Parts: sequence; structure tokens; C-alpha cells
Amino acid sequence: MNLYSYDELLSFLLSLLDNKNISFNHIKKICAECGFDTTLVSHIKQKTINEEGKKYSKSDLIEEIKLKINETYSEEKKKVFLELLIEKLLDNDIKIENITKFGYQIYDNKLLVLKKLFDLNELENYSDCVQDSFVKGVKSIQNNDYLMAITLFTEAIETLVKKYSSKSSLQVGIEDLFNNLELADDENYFNYLKNIAKYISILVSKYRNKYSYSHPHEKEPKLEDAMIMMKISEFIFLIHKKGIERNEKVNLIS
Repeated sequence: MNLYSYDELLSFLLSLLDNKNISFNHIKKICAECGFDTTLVSHIKQKTINEEGKKYSKSDLIEEIKLKINETYSEEKKKVFLELLIEKLLDNDIKIENITKFGYQIYDNKLLVLKKLFDLNELENYSDCVQDSFVKGVKSIQNNDYLMAITLFTEAIETLVKKYSSKSSLQVGIEDLFNNLELADDENYFNYLKNIAKYISILVSKYRNKYSYSHPHEKEPKLEDAMIMMKISEFIFLIHKKGIERNEKVNLIS
């Protein structure tokens, strides 16, 4: 399940190069610095006449670069190009707006990739409600709605806890979730994970009470607040999944 479209992001970012402060040759130079082989578009020159009898424009050059990248780049190579291109755009003082809908955020003049700690396919064994809340939470970050994102991540955690724990309190329920899993044979390591669970449970309760549509809040959450909740959600799901897999193996052996 891929939340982000590299093709759409490529079109969007390359279109920003059609800027009055960036010359025809500068476009080629920037793309070359991002790893693009400019010999693929060597036939497109500013004063050259195209098939329609007109001089090539910067938009013609950009379209050809996009075409060649889509034809010759793997998804991974395309991703590397895009991240380098974002840095080059920022270096050239080009403002990047509405980029979160493509899975990126510019924070403190740096590129932040809103990528997952693990593939969303890891959630395939969980209920549709858990998957739906988590995916919508990530998309809310992309839409800059951090309050909704925190609410949705909390909903996903609450749904999981209610299914696997009898505790009514969310904070105690998260701890109980970890306690019920045979995560390790080593007692010290298991106690270490239990301490992490306790810390995480406190954080989740804190964020739920501080930032939630169902609770009054004094101020709007920031990007880093939503990202913390996303990472906490992923960690809980991943640990829980590994714990269940381990328990199943233990049961088979015994």
C-alpha cells in the first residue's frame, strides 16, 4: 500500500523549475546535480526549433526530463532524485508549497520525509478499523491536520487495546498489551520492554488528553507532535505483531 505518488511529486517539483530566476541551462545543471543524465535531453536547446516550428521552451525541457525519468528510473532511483531535487530547490530559494500531500514536509528549512517505519502491509492482519484509522492518520499529516492525525492514531491504538486487553484505562491497557506477550526469554529484556510500554502508555494518554477532538485543548499540535504519535502507533503495532508471531511459534513447539 503506497500512500505517496512519486510520479505526481515529480511533475510538481519539476514544474517549479519553470521559474523566471532559473535559466534554461540552469534547469539542466540542477537536474544533473541530482543525478540525471542530461545527454538524454541534449537535443533540446533554447534556440533550437522543435517539430512544431517553435523554439524549445523551459516547459518543453522539463516535460522531456520528466518523460526520460519515468522511462528509465526505478522507483528507488526516482525517490533519490526527488529528495535531491527538493534540496536544490530550497538552495535556489524556490518556495515549495502544498508538498505534504505528496508525503513530504519542509520543517526548519530541512526536508522531512513522512515515510513509515514499516510497510502498511504489516497491518494486514489487524481489523479494518485499525488499518483505516492509521492510514487516515498518515494522510491527515500530509494535509497538515495534525490534530486529526493524533486523534486517528489514538483511535487505532485504542481499538487494538480493547481487543487484546480487558483493562478499561488506555494507559493501563497498553501496558497490559505488552505484559500479555511473551516477547523474550531473557527476563531483563522483557522488563526493559515493559518499562518502554509504561513510558509509551503515559505518552499516548498525555497526547490524547492534550490533543484530541474529543477533549478540550489549549493550543494546536505541531508536526512533530503528530509524528511522535505516528511512530508510537507503529511501534505498538510492530511489537504486538512480533509478539503474536512468537507466541504462535512457542505454542507450536510446546
